Amino acid sequence: MVNAILNPKKNLNNRSRLVLATLLILHSPLILATLEMEDLLNMDIRQLMDIPVTLASGSENQQFSSPAASFVITHEDIQRSGLRSIPELLRLVPGFHVGKIDSGKWAINSRDSAGQFSGSMLVMLDERILYNPLFGGTYWETQDYLLEDIERIEVIRGAGGSLWGANASNGVINIVTRNSKNTQNHYAKAAAGEGETSSEAAYRYGFTNKSHSGRIYLKQRKNDNGEYLNDIESNNDNFFTIGNDAYDNGQLTQGGFRVDFDISSMETLAFQGDYSEGKLKDIRYSATTDTTAENKIDTRNANLLLRWNKQLNQQHNLNINSYYDWVDRVDDGFNDNREIFNLDFQHTASLNNHVISWGIEYRHTEDITSTPMNTSAIPARLALDPTARTDELHQFFIQDQISFFDETLALIVGTRIENNNYTGNESQPNIRLSLMPDEQSTYWMAISDSVRIPTRGDSDFYLNFNDLQSFCGFLGADFEDDPELGCILPINQQVLQANTSLSYELGLRKQFNNDSLIDIATYYNESETVPSDGTFISDGRAYGLEIDYRYNFNRYTRLSLWYAKNKAFDEDINGIKQRNIAIPEDSAHLRLYWDINNKWQLDTLAYYNSKLARDDGSLLIEALTRLDLHLGWQAHKALKLNLYLTNITEDVHGEYKETSRINTGIPRGFLFSAETHF
Repeated sequence: MVNAILNPKKNLNNRSRLVLATLLILHSPLILATLEMEDLLNMDIRQLMDIPVTLASGSENQQFSSPAASFVITHEDIQRSGLRSIPELLRLVPGFHVGKIDSGKWAINSRDSAGQFSGSMLVMLDERILYNPLFGGTYWETQDYLLEDIERIEVIRGAGGSLWGANASNGVINIVTRNSKNTQNHYAKAAAGEGETSSEAAYRYGFTNKSHSGRIYLKQRKNDNGEYLNDIESNNDNFFTIGNDAYDNGQLTQGGFRVDFDISSMETLAFQGDYSEGKLKDIRYSATTDTTAENKIDTRNANLLLRWNKQLNQQHNLNINSYYDWVDRVDDGFNDNREIFNLDFQHTASLNNHVISWGIEYRHTEDITSTPMNTSAIPARLALDPTARTDELHQFFIQDQISFFDETLALIVGTRIENNNYTGNESQPNIRLSLMPDEQSTYWMAISDSVRIPTRGDSDFYLNFNDLQSFCGFLGADFEDDPELGCILPINQQVLQANTSLSYELGLRKQFNNDSLIDIATYYNESETVPSDGTFISDGRAYGLEIDYRYNFNRYTRLSLWYAKNKAFDEDINGIKQRNIAIPEDSAHLRLYWDINNKWQLDTLAYYNSKLARDDGSLLIEALTRLDLHLGWQAHKALKLNLYLTNITEDVHGEYKETSRINTGIPRGFLFSAETHF
């Protein structure tokens, strides 16, 4: 039946058409899903690389010709990888360092050291910015969605500030959710296991009529406990028994909606929103007092997004994107209540061989923070002065994409200018060049200047030691006995300057035949970091190589393999160099999809990260070799069963060592799930 739909005979009679239409209506969820998979299976490797992406140029371009180190996690990748969260899915991206700190928290970055608050990676969901303006970085533990309703995840490795704004020196991630017309009728999923995810449940209902379509969904995910590691891979210096379950499990419950309006063939409107509540745990650690304390984290998040697109004619297109974000988080006794309103406008004009894009953006941020009485065994408490603050951001960008010689050569030049409350005016120019001498080859280069803007924490944080106020004068020269705030240790940035980064990139993509393709990117970054006292500048240097190779054995078996080499070091004003030890020098990933038959799928994912060690050879994190398997069975036309086996090669391993908490290890695990469309 599916083949008949994909290749209908020209001489179908009216009765046959009626029968076919009836089958499409009665079994539309199954048939649409099967059609999607059939379409993917019938694509050659170049067609899979021709997915439209917007991150590199701001307008839709094929990934193969994109003048950037771009990568797309497709809807099929999301379904077949067996990875059950957005941070885990980023393991598929060439050169990305994805390290799990404990059961729920992550350290993610590209081409630089990772950390929970890596401030040089800009993350968006449907172009709604998820970057945390308090500390920088992203609260990955609260960023979730129904994975089955994600269309793709677009990733740019390297600078993206010219198009998308500050804090994108090392990359941009945009999670693109599916149009609601592609998520119709009922979908339900239930999963249970141990290791990383202990349980997951989800439900979605999609509806449609002539003028609009929509969906609502609800999801809950519970993380299993990690395991305590030794004192080499963590700060667990005989505090807890190695191998015992850690105090770090948690859960996140989330619901939301999306409605898409087809106002006309040239005008669309999307309205969507989400609400989530999370309860997380971890163990805080203080190196100053060599003490630990159990910590509970309560978080609530809500957002609304309105996106309008109008195609004025074949040459002109308008976009208006507006969203509201609300966060209420209690973490280690520190309360953060924050509201963000963002409005941006973009106009794209195609004029002869030019595609000119320009736009303006406004962002308004308000927060109210507080630090209640200390009940922790750790005497230091984070606090902000002032406790409440309002910030505004104004931005303007312009870019020209120029094509020469029948689009054989393309040049992109542009810049973004912004005004913020911390450093004033900043600019981020960008130039990119791509050459396609034939349909099987793309050569590209880029030079980009980007900035990281100081956060609210950089400006206003201090440590409160009121429990030790009577000893404040004896604690050290940096402690202050403030008449209003009490005994404090200022940790804010006294001289507010943006950290700048200049990036040089070269790359090529080569299709050898319909079944094999290689994508190579190289980079060299120069960065300047201003420390808290502003007295000197630390120069950073990083360079590396990323190779992504794909091969289709046949329409049922596909291989993806990538390897990344990274070198990074810092140099102070005296010329003293120090190697960056927070990123693996060598990492690799292998992914194999195998359709055994029309009912069974077997997918294999393997990862390798080299060890993290100091210059003297002392170990921080052991080298990691990880193997995951996914076995899928289409038991019935409306029922699919999945078995996920994770960390098969090791009983438990650590991935990232955090200085302010007891990081834990990821144990071997499994997850069994059942999902149905009806």
